[in-house]
Amino acid sequence: MFIYICIVVYISNRLLSDVVAPIRETGAQALSIICNCLYDQPQCSSLISILLNLLQFNGTWEIRHGALVTLKYTFNILKEIPKDMQIPCVQAVRKCLNDESDDVVATAAATLLPLVTQYESAVLNCTSGLIGELISLLDTMDDLNSAASSIMNLLAKLLASNSSEKFKLSFAQVLPKIFPFCRHHTVPFRLAAIQTVMEIIEASQSKLNTCTPEELSVLEHTFRLLFERSILESDDKILASIEQAWAILCQSNSIVQQCTITSYQRWICLSVHPAKVPINQAWLLNDEQPQQTTAIIDKEDKRYLTSSTTNNHQYLATGFTACHQEAPVEHDRAVMKCRRLAARLLGQLFVHYDQQQANDVLNYLTQHLNYRSAVQRMLAGMISTEWAKSMTDFSLNTNILQERLYNAINEAIYFDEIAPSFTKLKRDFTSFMYECAKQNLCSQQSIATIELHSVDHIIELCDNVHANIASHAQLNGQKQNIRDEAQRIQNESETLSLRSTAYLASACVYWRFLGDQLNPLIRPLMDALKKEVDPLIQKDIAQAIAELIWQCTQRTTTPNPNSKILKNICNYVCADSDESPHVTSSTRFTESGETSSIVNEEYNCTTLKGIYTWQKTNSDDNTPKSTLTRDSSTDSTPTPTPSSNNSNAKKFNFDTTNTNDSARHGGESALSAICQRFGETLQSKLPDLYNRTVLDIEQFTDGCKLCQTQSTSDAQNLADTLQILAILIPHVHETILNNYLNLLPNLSRCLSSKYTVIRFFSARCIGILSMYKIDRVLQFIIDSILPKLTNTNMDTNYLQGPIETLYHVIDRQALHIVPYAKYLMVPCIQTMTHQDWYIRSIASNCFAVLIKYYALHNDDKTVEHRNGTESGDFLEQLFDNTKMPAYHLPMQVKVDIRPYQHDGINWLMFLKRYNLSCVLADDMGLGKTLQTICVLASDIVERRKENLEIRPSLVVSPPTLTRHWTSEMNKFVSEDILRPLLYSGKNLAERDSLRNKYQQNPKEYTVIVASYDVVRSDIAFFSTIPFNYCVLDEGHVIRNSKTKLSKAIRQISAAHRLILSGTPIQNNALELWKLFDFLMPGYLGSEKQFIRRYQKPLLASSRDRDLEHGQLAMDVLHKQVKPFMLRRMKSDVLDDLPPKILQDYYCDLSTIQCMLYEDFANKTKEQVNYSDNDSQHQNGNSTTGHVFKALQYLRKLCNHPSLVLTTDHPKWNSVQTELKESHISLNDIRLSGKLLALKELLIECGIGVSRDAVVSTHRALVFCQMKVMIDVIINQVLGTMDNVSFLRLDSSMNPVDRFNTVNLFNSDPSIDLLLLTTHIGGLGLNLTGADTVIFVEHDWNPSKDLQAMDRAHRIGQKKVVNVYRLITRNTIEEKIMNLQRFKTNLADTVLASDNNSSSLLNLEKDTNLIDLISLGDEAKGQSLIVENSTKKFNNKKQTLKSILDTFSEQADNDEDGYSDEYDVNKFVKQHQ
Repeated sequence: MFIYICIVVYISNRLLSDVVAPIRETGAQALSIICNCLYDQPQCSSLISILLNLLQFNGTWEIRHGALVTLKYTFNILKEIPKDMQIPCVQAVRKCLNDESDDVVATAAATLLPLVTQYESAVLNCTSGLIGELISLLDTMDDLNSAASSIMNLLAKLLASNSSEKFKLSFAQVLPKIFPFCRHHTVPFRLAAIQTVMEIIEASQSKLNTCTPEELSVLEHTFRLLFERSILESDDKILASIEQAWAILCQSNSIVQQCTITSYQRWICLSVHPAKVPINQAWLLNDEQPQQTTAIIDKEDKRYLTSSTTNNHQYLATGFTACHQEAPVEHDRAVMKCRRLAARLLGQLFVHYDQQQANDVLNYLTQHLNYRSAVQRMLAGMISTEWAKSMTDFSLNTNILQERLYNAINEAIYFDEIAPSFTKLKRDFTSFMYECAKQNLCSQQSIATIELHSVDHIIELCDNVHANIASHAQLNGQKQNIRDEAQRIQNESETLSLRSTAYLASACVYWRFLGDQLNPLIRPLMDALKKEVDPLIQKDIAQAIAELIWQCTQRTTTPNPNSKILKNICNYVCADSDESPHVTSSTRFTESGETSSIVNEEYNCTTLKGIYTWQKTNSDDNTPKSTLTRDSSTDSTPTPTPSSNNSNAKKFNFDTTNTNDSARHGGESALSAICQRFGETLQSKLPDLYNRTVLDIEQFTDGCKLCQTQSTSDAQNLADTLQILAILIPHVHETILNNYLNLLPNLSRCLSSKYTVIRFFSARCIGILSMYKIDRVLQFIIDSILPKLTNTNMDTNYLQGPIETLYHVIDRQALHIVPYAKYLMVPCIQTMTHQDWYIRSIASNCFAVLIKYYALHNDDKTVEHRNGTESGDFLEQLFDNTKMPAYHLPMQVKVDIRPYQHDGINWLMFLKRYNLSCVLADDMGLGKTLQTICVLASDIVERRKENLEIRPSLVVSPPTLTRHWTSEMNKFVSEDILRPLLYSGKNLAERDSLRNKYQQNPKEYTVIVASYDVVRSDIAFFSTIPFNYCVLDEGHVIRNSKTKLSKAIRQISAAHRLILSGTPIQNNALELWKLFDFLMPGYLGSEKQFIRRYQKPLLASSRDRDLEHGQLAMDVLHKQVKPFMLRRMKSDVLDDLPPKILQDYYCDLSTIQCMLYEDFANKTKEQVNYSDNDSQHQNGNSTTGHVFKALQYLRKLCNHPSLVLTTDHPKWNSVQTELKESHISLNDIRLSGKLLALKELLIECGIGVSRDAVVSTHRALVFCQMKVMIDVIINQVLGTMDNVSFLRLDSSMNPVDRFNTVNLFNSDPSIDLLLLTTHIGGLGLNLTGADTVIFVEHDWNPSKDLQAMDRAHRIGQKKVVNVYRLITRNTIEEKIMNLQRFKTNLADTVLASDNNSSSLLNLEKDTNLIDLISLGDEAKGQSLIVENSTKKFNNKKQTLKSILDTFSEQADNDEDGYSDEYDVNKFVKQHQ
């Protein structure tokens, strides 16, 4: 506890004083967390007392501010403030309200907020006069004071409490003090001011009926202020607060009538004001208002007006901010939102008017219907609608209104809004035609006869212009511009007409002006429902349609239009093929008759095969649709898709796919409104709609064969039914919902339909039902649907539906699925190895989600499940392999198995029992081959005991290792258990012979061993065999999923899949996804999801601000793959294995190498810089390919200049001249510093030293990247040394010769060296005969070098293994080493058991890609030849900007970073 106190004192005196605000905030958060940990301890009071003492500090204000910030966080997260500290806290913080610093005052008010919320009575008892004090503070503040917002928030909270002081409040004195802040330039201030106004009005509600003239003036001012803000604001919270305050004001009829009767006409005019024209200041609060009756109002009005006249131009929905053309859709929706709110406010007013006043309003609204303005007509209908919604007495004389509404609906006019644009268009078209006449494209006499009556006529004339206009570029462009503008005007006119007639029809519905002919009302409502793109307007129209249907159910006249209306609505919701795919004609499907033999990552469903959910969620088409693509500078309203099919319309129009999208949204809104309007009477009053969602589904009874015999037309009707049902479920009354729950058995049978779409819709409906009755639906799934998944021998369609259902339920339930997770996981596991790619993918995806949720589960939830205990045991063992039951090998193995190998076999057999695939990622040399052989043999023995079918297993390895596998099998296990067939041969005849041999007697062989190349070539043969195990040795070779090899491997059918790789991650984390995509496709999501969730955060984590995201992504990925990846290091499990010593052996370039290197680097950088400047607007990576070619050149040059110098080289002549003068040939060893260093190193190892020694002190493996480099070493190094015996191993040798070479080297100690390439000799070989490893060249991929060096450092090695890496100083080779370090850290972090990600994120950022080719400053050749190598073991630190930066995202916008980081509400949620 003493330590805690010290921390508080230190942070308080250091961090909270003379530091910047973010540090004070962070320190305050840390202190509050400490205090929260001590909430039930006496030290909590001590910590708070220290902070309270700091509030009395009279020095710099930062001390008091820091203490208050700490108290603010503390009070928000502390479970309970000690009772003896509550009053002192309130009193101390209250004193800070009078501080000289605005920041201190603001924080003090924010600190009191949680106290008022949690300890209301205690605060009120000791804060007498606090409300008055806050009001006095506001009186001294202007709208630039930073503390005003916090003061108003606190005042609003106190007014909402039970304070007796608020009832003594004089709203006439307080409200004018708040008015200036309602027009503040920032949203939080305005929101706080409006909410304070609302609380003041609510606190004074009992006084509103007995107002003095002074108070009436203030209330009138309040009405006007609220309404004006309603048309100027766009923030949703502010608009909601305005509506709440307005509703409180409207609770008194007398107040409403006295305060608003003189203003409503002005307010209606404001509501219809053009969106992009500044509002006339005379319509707003200004100096022309009548003189107020009190000095208070005069004074406050002046302050109010002062702040409002800083900018004389205000716009609808944007205030002082002019509207922007770059976001026309957003602006239009904001304007419509304000108009709708204004209509609602006016509707609430008019309900309180007396009959005479109401008639005056009706007459005024009727006048607006006589104008040719679409906005005026629309607002008249909108206001009339909102007025009628609130009315209960329809005794007003509305004959004139009814007549005028019907006339306005049926009128076809050009609106005033488009008249100026149309006039200009006619003028431009006439001018264009005269220009055409000058070019003899038309006659001037014909121009005089043209009468332009409509936009359609202009479009038609543009389309019929003489064809030769195409040869006149300027005229053709002018024609296109005129046509585009005409199309825009036509679309704008259609939208204005659509909205205005829809709201007029809505007014008729709510005023009950139905009449005998309903079509004039139904048509505009349905058109708007189908075409309108604003969801709020669609919602209004949907409610009007629901009201119309309701009224029609009360009518006795026939015909009743409800059936037709409902049919159209149902058609709308099924119109969007993306959300409602058709049974046979979905654009995502291949032809119904097409059958795909290869199902891969492209997710192509057919009509009868596949899981549509997986395709839909992973398709490239699954992207948000653009809402508007026009770019116009005119004052117009966004419009729906035109009827014209001219492609040029796309420049300014909605995308054509939005038509069905809008119709679907409109239909969904209508069905939702109908459910809300009818409630539990839906079934009785609208039987057609109810039966539409039930009858087709009820046909699927027990024993029914419709699943397999249903016609496509009947299936389409069922698909539409299921789509409508899915939309209705969230909105229906609980009585109807219970009826739908009774359909669960029928929906379960639909899951077995032969049609892909029916299975999709059925699964989705069950998922939606689970959102509202989770217990009942989940119990049904566990009892009736999950058992289907255990029967893996059933038809594919029979299993696709249940697993798709599970996906939808998990997806919609999110955290609510936690109590059920353990019951759902085992069925998922049992289908993760199914032969159908879709079933495996969905099952793996479900399991990946459930495995995350399982960690949150507890045993509070009891579910009836017969396998519940088994599921719990399995999960416990999966997450903790020490609890796995011990497995005893059922056969004899002719080798001693080490304890850790027993653990590996135990782990593999446990996962095999549950059909789980995995990666055995043990370090190189730990016996992965032996463990795999034991598992294969054990499975065969067990199957024989149980009289089960023995299926062959497939082992795929690099060609060098195929014979090693067969040899190890014959060595360790009896031949009657494992009988391997080595399927190899470069020519087709050899493999045909082996294939025939196997096919004649397939039971003779229990294992087929083949190389990757052979499997790729003969995949047609391998894909026909149902294997038991598919083992990929060095399985990381399939990390590129686009290669033919990877695609071929994925076609192999196997019950169990196993990858062996000591280096599963070699370059980036995405390679891990590709391995798991083979093992358990879908487990780590799709490739795009993996990149978004893991790859990008990991690559971006080199930036400090993204460090936390990178660490979090690393932690999540590590935990997700850990149960299915076993990784042991030699240092952890092999106590008897000698150490491996890794040393860097540095050397210098020769003078010729240095000259060639520097010359090439400089020329390359010039070319790259020129290319970058030329293409910077096109593609920042345009020079990447050129750079990598340069890198390859430089790597060769570091080895020896003869590898790059040819007769075509620009430096050939100069170098030859210099060599002749020095009497040196181009193939001289002295021209390469690296070869001299290699020779020196071999001599130090005792190789080639003594002529008499038969066996050298050390034996070495020399690794190169290129075969030609082996030739150079043999000729220039070994050729100059005596008594050196060597072998070579490279790709020119066939697999048999490679196998024999390895055996010869291991068995003959007189052979000093084995020269081999990393590609051929670096995988899987056992070369323990050597104790020295030398890397002459280095791979970009560190895993390849690690694999290579562990050929010698493995079980069986008795000597210390020394690994030397020859590195040319200050060249590309040093930078390759730095890149290797980053990749190695990445792999170790993901795979390591402790998941320590700190090393991964230590990537320096000072070097770009071009720097890789630059020659270091110290690389200066001192002579023509190198006399000796430089000192070794130089650990000089290098810097490396991530070469992978090109794959990471650009920096995000950090404007809101500070407020988001130190948001109190977010902080509280994190620490609750």
